[in-house]
Amino acid sequence: MTLPFDAVFRASPVPQALVQLSTSVLVAVNPAFAALAERSEAELLGLTNTGLFEPAKREELRARVLGGEAVREVPVELTRPSGEKRSVLLSLDPVGSDLLLVTAEDITEQRRAELALGHSQDLSALVLGALDEAVAVLDADARYLLFSPKMEELSGCPAERALGRHPWEVLTNPAPGLGQRVARALAGETIDAPGLEITPPGKPPRRVDLFARPVLSVERAVRGVVVRLTDVTALSEARARYQDLFENAPDAYLSVDGQTGTLIECNRGLERLTGFSASEVIGRPVFELYHPSSLAAGRAAFAEFQRTGKIDDLELEVLRKDGSAVDVSLHVTAIRDASGAIVRSRSIWRDISRRKRDETKLRELAVALQNVREEEGKRIARELHDELGQAMTALQLDLGWLERHLPTGASELHQRLAAARALIDENLQLARRLSSELRPALLDDLGLPAAMGWLCREFEGRTAIRCTLHVPEGPGALTEPQRTALFRVLQEALTNVARHARAEQVEVRLDLGPGGAVLGVHDDGVGIPEGSPRGLGMLGMQERLRAVGGELEVERRPGGGTAVRARLPA
Repeated sequence: MTLPFDAVFRASPVPQALVQLSTSVLVAVNPAFAALAERSEAELLGLTNTGLFEPAKREELRARVLGGEAVREVPVELTRPSGEKRSVLLSLDPVGSDLLLVTAEDITEQRRAELALGHSQDLSALVLGALDEAVAVLDADARYLLFSPKMEELSGCPAERALGRHPWEVLTNPAPGLGQRVARALAGETIDAPGLEITPPGKPPRRVDLFARPVLSVERAVRGVVVRLTDVTALSEARARYQDLFENAPDAYLSVDGQTGTLIECNRGLERLTGFSASEVIGRPVFELYHPSSLAAGRAAFAEFQRTGKIDDLELEVLRKDGSAVDVSLHVTAIRDASGAIVRSRSIWRDISRRKRDETKLRELAVALQNVREEEGKRIARELHDELGQAMTALQLDLGWLERHLPTGASELHQRLAAARALIDENLQLARRLSSELRPALLDDLGLPAAMGWLCREFEGRTAIRCTLHVPEGPGALTEPQRTALFRVLQEALTNVARHARAEQVEVRLDLGPGGAVLGVHDDGVGIPEGSPRGLGMLGMQERLRAVGGELEVERRPGGGTAVRARLPA
């Protein structure tokens, strides 16, 4: 069949075919149509279009043509021999009385792109909806393409009203200079503008940080701008509240460099504590604030902080501007970087001067009470020994006189007198023991070694625990308060051995030398439990020693038992 437009028909890049209307048979196809159908022209000629397009759609289009209706770009599906379906737009034009010119436009890739775009837009909407910050995207004409829910909330403008419009058209009270900043971003500049103010409709003004970055094509042409607004109103208010708390806290807050110890930041509490203003101390080593008496301990604590990242309740003396010292308690924690390295410290310096003064007064009071108790013990011991002892002795003599003058036949009276004299002996022994426990006369008359010997013999006889004593010869050069303190420590230590140690033997040693005195009490019992709190007896020993400048050490021995050491300076 020769057609007048045959050359144009075959050369057309648009897929075209001629269909006989009465039979739906393909009578001519061009190469583009054959390529679309993935069949040869010979295979297509003589076929009905039933095998190419879905039957229902074919019958619908045929009916519309027969009814004289123009058919333009109707979407249909074309099936290839492989089963692949292609999306096609069909246009039908009558040619003569029984022919149709079928023009097909393959829109498969376009449909796929549209689906991908729709999916991308849905994904973008989901991402924007999940963001905690207000984000919008403008095109090259500065019109909104995307408008996140947070942007709607912050601007007071719904996305439906914003999309396709300029920022200055949709924002009721835009920040001053917003248009110029957007224009600069569209010119390729990244904009970072903190502290802008916007006023959403019906709401108080908000402070925002604006960040705008241009979106560039491969050719480096600006295709749009991504805009982010960060609401810093709440952050600014929180910072103000934090700064108020930081500056007006009763304690001194400061931060030092984790490597050099240089003071980086401090509050007004440090000025109240030391008299130094922030400008006078920031940039200087924190060690310059330590009193010389605490400098070594402070440096050692900083080295420990660099190793562990903390300092717990370290008591030091720091310098005031007037040269005086103030007692402080330090609590320090570390601020670390992403790798875990210590960058700087958080430090709290608390003034404990009043507490120290109160502790000193309490110790002085405790010392006074101990002295009063010792003096009262001396007085009572003397009265027991002298007055009660003399009275009981006189009574014993009188009973002896009576016994000698009783008739020899008064056996019952002799028995009663003997029982009375035995009871008096027992009370005399009790009075002597009570007198020795209250204040052993040996301690005042013969010195500490002799009193310790008596105490160890009494302990051994009372408990059956072997007690070995090592003491120097002579009374020693200790003062009376020191002798009393060491005697009472030994007394309490032996009491603890008898009550808790389940020991078989205990060793007591007193060493006197140029460096001072050391009293050691070592037992072979079960040992003091690790980390156990100190009881009242232990605290009493500690305070007695502290009152005379000494110190107490209590530890569990590696081989078993407990070691108690009392040290006194020379």
